[in-house]
Amino acid sequence: MLIVQYTQKGGCSFADGEVLDAVRKDWAEAQRQASFKVRGLGQDMGINGTYRRDVSSTLYIDALRLLISRGEIDHKKVTILYRKTNISDTRMSTVFTLNSDGGGRLDNWPEGFCDVHEEFLTELAGWK
Repeated sequence: MLIVQYTQKGGCSFADGEVLDAVRKDWAEAQRQASFKVRGLGQDMGINGTYRRDVSSTLYIDALRLLISRGEIDHKKVTILYRKTNISDTRMSTVFTLNSDGGGRLDNWPEGFCDVHEEFLTELAGWK
């Protein structure tokens, strides 16, 4: 199981030309760790047969969805989490669980999830 948690700040980011390889590497590690039990604590460590990656990269999420749509990654073995922090109290947050279908489409797209690029483009286009 591959668990990817997206946050707007503090997670890993990836160069454009390296992101597909990074997702493939994470998927391979998730497959390898599926046969292990507790491997450690913290980011990028397998916990109870899972592999977790914390990202702050819309590009990583898009690459993951693309590889799911290509059939390279089994969507049933991927969970995407989005931790939305409460603006008035940063100690409080809401976690959304997003699931993908076999085409890479997500079942939910909460406000604040992977939308920074869209906000930039909206302003550049003069729509904001």
